Amino acid sequence: MPMIIFSGRFQPIHNGHIDLINKLVEKYPDNKIVLGVVKDVKKLNFSNDAFDVATNQNFLDGKNPFSGQETLELISTALGELKDRVIITMIPRPSIDTWVIIESFFDGDRVWVIPQIDGEFGMWEDEKASFFESRGDKVSRIKIDKKINSTDVRRLMNEGKYDELSKLVPNNVAKKIKELILLKQ
Repeated sequence: MPMIIFSGRFQPIHNGHIDLINKLVEKYPDNKIVLGVVKDVKKLNFSNDAFDVATNQNFLDGKNPFSGQETLELISTALGELKDRVIITMIPRPSIDTWVIIESFFDGDRVWVIPQIDGEFGMWEDEKASFFESRGDKVSRIKIDKKINSTDVRRLMNEGKYDELSKLVPNNVAKKIKELILLKQ
């Protein structure tokens, strides 16, 4: 049985992610879903292929307001009853240089779940799909119905608009985000 992997930064997890996880649970009823929280491994000398250049833009400080531990806490808070179907783990950012680590984490057949979305974020997801396919892995593209992205969530967080935030993330996650931000001030 292949390993079903949905990877991303989840900075922070939002209703679009939750929607996709629910679809995965339905599509793969006999599989556990691996939620791979991607962290950049800065000590490695990453190659300069197009995939790595594009992914570097996603690891700028402003795009990652939460530590690894905080991200895991927010995901755990968001999953609720899905927790028994999802394995949450940290993984290095998939790249040519980290691929041996990815293979050791996920031995055997892998299916990478890549959201199918429109616009500028869709091009990024297409790049990810091509990368995984070039490594010989399978890719499952799943349409996200909700028009939500983490950039909008982070904007609302930065503006302190927590009431609006709860329209984009589960209520318990909005509350936890507010607590984390207030602790940092």
